[in-house]
Amino acid sequence: MQNILLFLDPPCKTACGGTASLISLLDQIKDPEEMEPNNAWELSDLFKIEVIRHCDDPYLFMLLKAQAKLDSTHKWDKHFPGDCLETLLKSYTCGKFIDCYGRLEARRFLEYLEQAQIDEYRRDAPKSSFVEKPWSL
Repeated sequence: MQNILLFLDPPCKTACGGTASLISLLDQIKDPEEMEPNNAWELSDLFKIEVIRHCDDPYLFMLLKAQAKLDSTHKWDKHFPGDCLETLLKSYTCGKFIDCYGRLEARRFLEYLEQAQIDEYRRDAPKSSFVEKPWSL
C-alpha cells in the first residue's frame, strides 16, 4: 500500500494520469479493523494492479527485470514467450521507454501477469483449505 503514496503526490498526478482509482481503493480501508481477511486480500491485489497502471518508467523496468529473475513457479515463459520480455527490456534506455508503445505494452504484460497470479491463488486457495493440517486434532 505504501507504493501508491508516490502516485498520490500532486506533481505526479499529471504524469501518472489521475488518481481517482487509487483514492477509491484507499477509501475502502477507512476502518481496517472491521475488514475481513478475504476483502483485505482483494484490495491488496487491486492495489498491485493500480501501481502497475500508474507507475513511472523506471518502476516498470524494475518490475520487468524482476520477472526475468523469478523462480519457475511464476516464470514469464509460463504466459508469454521469453523473447517478449527481452524485447520489452531492450525498449528501455536512459531511464525511460523509447516510445509510448513500449511503456503501454510493458504495463499490459505486467498487468496480465499479476491478474494470472491472482487467478492462480483464487483457484488454489480453496483447495488448501480442505487439506487436513497434521497439527489439528
